[in-house]
Formats: sequence, C-alpha cells, structure tokens
Amino acid sequence: MPTDKKIEPKIIPSLARTISELNKRFGVNTIGTVKDMEHLKISRVKTGLPHLDEGLGGGFPLGGMVELYGPEHSGKSLLSLLTIKSAQTMGLDCIYIDAENSFDDVWSKKLGVDTDKLIVTQIGIAEDIIDMIAKLLESKPGVIVVDSVAGMITRGEFEGEADQQFMAPKARLMSRGLAKLNTLNDKTLIIWVNQLRSTMAMFGVKTTTPGGNALRHFASIRIEVKRDSALITKTGKVTDKDVIGQRAVWKITKNKTFEPYKHGSFELIYDGPIISE
Repeated sequence: MPTDKKIEPKIIPSLARTISELNKRFGVNTIGTVKDMEHLKISRVKTGLPHLDEGLGGGFPLGGMVELYGPEHSGKSLLSLLTIKSAQTMGLDCIYIDAENSFDDVWSKKLGVDTDKLIVTQIGIAEDIIDMIAKLLESKPGVIVVDSVAGMITRGEFEGEADQQFMAPKARLMSRGLAKLNTLNDKTLIIWVNQLRSTMAMFGVKTTTPGGNALRHFASIRIEVKRDSALITKTGKVTDKDVIGQRAVWKITKNKTFEPYKHGSFELIYDGPIISE
C-alpha cells in the first residue's frame, strides 16, 4: 500500500566510519552532511543599495571574495564604502587598503562611514598587500577592501627600471596569492576594486581587468559598475556648476551564492542621497 511516511536517507556504515575517521584526522565538522555543517550557512553584509542587495540574495557573503570592476569614476569605491558603513552597523571591524593613495576622510564620513573606527593603510606593493591580508585574516575582521588591483605594483616592477619589460608579474602573483587567501578565509568579506582597461584586440572583447584571470576564478561575486552617459544636472547643461550627481548602472556577471545576471542602477546626488532603482 502507498504510504506518505518520509524515508530518511542513511549513510552506509562504511562511509560513516570513513567520515568519522576524517573528522578525527582533519578536525570536527571537516566533512559531513549539509544539515550537520552549520558553518556552511552564509552570513551577509548589505551594500546599502536595496535593489542590489535583493539581486545578491541579501548582500555580500562573509567569507567570500567580491570583485567590483568597471571604468574609472563609475561608483566602485563608493559601493565598497557603503558596504563598510553597513558592516560597521553590524559591529564588524573593517579595513581599507588604499593602494591608490586616494582615500578621502571627508567623503567617507559624508557617506556614513565611521572613520574613527575604520582601519586604513596606504601601501601599493602587491606582495605586501597579499601578506598583510593573510595576517589580518587570523583575527577574522568583517570586511577588507583593496582599492584597487590596478593600483597595485609588484616589488620587481617597483625596484626595476622604468623601461624594463615585465611579463605579467601581477597575474602570476595574484594566482598564487588568491589561492592562499581563499584557503585561509572563512569569515571575512574581501572586496577587490578593479578597473577595466582597453586591449589591443581588433575583434571580440576589447577590454580586460588587470591582475589576470585568478580574481575572476576565486571571486564568489563579480559586479560590473559603470556610469550612465547621462549626468544629473540642475539645468540640463553639462557644466562644472550644473552637474550635481551621476547615475550608475550595475550588473552581477557572476554569483556563486545566488542567481546571477541581475542588474539595476542607482543615482548619487553629490550633496544629497543615494537612490537605488
């Protein structure tokens, strides 16, 4: 006769013994069923843009890497600072690695960041940045922002001559470094701000991001951010005095924690609110 009784799946005894042995060898809850692995549940930090948070599945994941990329002056650093603001309201420690020496205390405060609690460093040597993040991960901070990958320079490039040729040293460093950081990280949101650069390609995609393909691979989420062609003005004329804000559009091009390819926009009034659409 048919029955509605739910049959609970069981792990065969030999596999159960193997799992027990592996947990003794590598640590408790190293391997097991999903219901037994509480740490697999994703905690998230909101970005401050409701529509984007919805598209992300609730915000950026703690314990994951995020790449924000796009042309210059498009809103990437703005989005990272808004995320820091949200993280601070959750009581999380935040660190801003300013590889471009462009951090502005006044602007950050205006966006709502508590700069008295924000930890900032201005270093640009790529090897030092990777080593610093690895050390910081030991104390499990909430958010680490690197602004930006394009602003990082390898030690060899820094110490070499201006006309000396280097074949993709940053890409090789990022490939090794990100693999290490990905293994070490389990609680921290790491945001990498990156820029789009033109390539010499005559056909196909004519832009790329600095740092090689490693960041594309290790990032749980990639978001393209770019400024809309239309600036927000007082009178409709695009002059220094008339421009009061800008409109940016975003597209989630990769999301391993939720549905990808969501898109939307937001308006930034320089002396006013940020409006998510």
